[in-house]
Amino acid sequence: MASSKDYLEYILDQLSGLDDISYRAMMGEYIIYYRSKVVGGIYDDRFLVKPVKAALAMMPDADLELPYEGAKEMLLVDDVENREFLRELLEAMYIKYISQICEMLTKGANSYNKKESSYTAIYVAVVGLGYTPTTFFTGHPKKEEGKRITHLQFSAAFVA
Repeated sequence: MASSKDYLEYILDQLSGLDDISYRAMMGEYIIYYRSKVVGGIYDDRFLVKPVKAALAMMPDADLELPYEGAKEMLLVDDVENREFLRELLEAMYIKYISQICEMLTKGANSYNKKESSYTAIYVAVVGLGYTPTTFFTGHPKKEEGKRITHLQFSAAFVA
């Protein structure tokens, strides 16, 4: 059964307190994006989100349901009437996603010749969260087996 446009509009209205919410119709269902990142969708008039750590932490008792046959299970959001909860849920999912990217990038920054792209990606991720970055990078070059490797330390303070 395809999802109704009315249910989509209801969920979008409930999420209207968030900036940059969008959707894409796909085979009678709707994929929901927050800040260009897929967070879930509307399937058979049910709002389902990806079962990421942040969502599981906020909805530990949520049912896992299949959006469609052959898909991975997703979390059913029961409390769709609560706008504040929905806002906090999607923000927590996005912040966790960005923090994982920053963690991977800072690990990658310790590799040969990845320094500049890692700095840029971290800066973009931090600004994308709406923070003003106050960032300090320190490092020193070290010769290792004929390669120049830069060892870095990364620390950042975020000002809202």
